[in-house]
Amino acid sequence: MFARIDHILGRWLSLAGDDTFWSWVITIAYLITFIFSLRYTRKQSGNRPLHTLWMFITLFIAVMGINKQLDIQILIIMVGRFCANHLGLRAYRYHIYFLVFLFLILMMVVILIFLFRVSKTALKQSKTALSGVLVIMFFILLRAGFIYVPHVHGVELLGILLILAASLRRGRDPSRLNGKGEKTIVEQD
Repeated sequence: MFARIDHILGRWLSLAGDDTFWSWVITIAYLITFIFSLRYTRKQSGNRPLHTLWMFITLFIAVMGINKQLDIQILIIMVGRFCANHLGLRAYRYHIYFLVFLFLILMMVVILIFLFRVSKTALKQSKTALSGVLVIMFFILLRAGFIYVPHVHGVELLGILLILAASLRRGRDPSRLNGKGEKTIVEQD
């Protein structure tokens, strides 16, 4: 049993991580976005709904960035295959894939409902960032559904860049001088 676990972990580590140019660009984009999202989240400590929303976004970016190089989904698939073989469920693998895919969709819906309920007031101020989260979730569903889409990494990068743009825009001092020397307030991104 331990030899099999060792084999699975060794195989996963040998398969984990993308060494392509675009994978590294996306990993670096996740890191940069995480830094700016974290910076903006810290600035919002007085605004609980906005702080909660951006804490989620920052955590989401961190998990996705780490997964970009660790490919935890490969480990989950390998463990699932091992369990299916030992339990005699290999013949039902397509049904299991479908159920896992439905579970993933359900989990995303629950997360979105949670975000909408916890931070209704913050949603208006973070439309661009939430659009980025939705784009990345769409990317996850594309990959999990084994759907071939050319340039699928462009979808992921678009989501990251939307969140980065929102954190940069929202991270600026909200009271800026307009062209007439008067202060203006930025309400939405």
